[in-house]
Amino acid sequence: MLLILSCSSKPKGPLVPPPVSVVTQKIETASTNYYDEYPSTIMALNQVELRPQVNGYVTGLHFKEGEHVKKGTKLYSIDQQQYEASYQQALANVAVQEANLVKAQKDVDRYRELNKRDAIAKQQVDNAEANYEAAKKQVEAANAAEALAIADSPAQFELLFTDIIMPGAMNGRQLADEVARRRSGLKVLFTSGYTENALLEHGRLPSAVLLLAKPYRKSELARMLRRALETSPTMAEN
Repeated sequence: MLLILSCSSKPKGPLVPPPVSVVTQKIETASTNYYDEYPSTIMALNQVELRPQVNGYVTGLHFKEGEHVKKGTKLYSIDQQQYEASYQQALANVAVQEANLVKAQKDVDRYRELNKRDAIAKQQVDNAEANYEAAKKQVEAANAAEALAIADSPAQFELLFTDIIMPGAMNGRQLADEVARRRSGLKVLFTSGYTENALLEHGRLPSAVLLLAKPYRKSELARMLRRALETSPTMAEN
């Protein structure tokens, strides 16, 4: 026996797709920013080159990159050991030469008294006088070396006050030139017992500098120091 079953049905109407999901947004007027990114290099409008007046290792940095700094602001610290050693050595040299000068002074005074009594050879007196003069020059030279050692150190100062006429290898003008070479912008006040015209005539005094004539009072010194700090031209400018 063979049994065959089948069934079929036709839709009664056309097929309808399911509903579509729709998202709506209310349109409003608003401001917006559009930008593009491009690679670039920023250059400063003004550039300043910093050159130290002394050499040494940088031991401290006292500003932050991009920070605004003003004139006189401390930027770096430089290792002070070598300059402190040079300064202390210069002080020691001054002390040694001053001790030698005291001894030479005593010797020459003693020999002068003996010479008045004709109790010593003239040669010994001459030698004592020569040693005394040499000791004085050595003290002045040591003091000049001390001044240069201070100029080479990180010590801060704005003005040099020096005598024009000094015994030894370096006079006041030469000392001022040398210190000003180490310290640009240094202001200088000279003093001397000679008149300004005499110093200018012999080329010992640069033109357009301040000179305090000797003898002077404390009030005159204070007034000239104040004037030098405010208006004195530097040696570098002369």
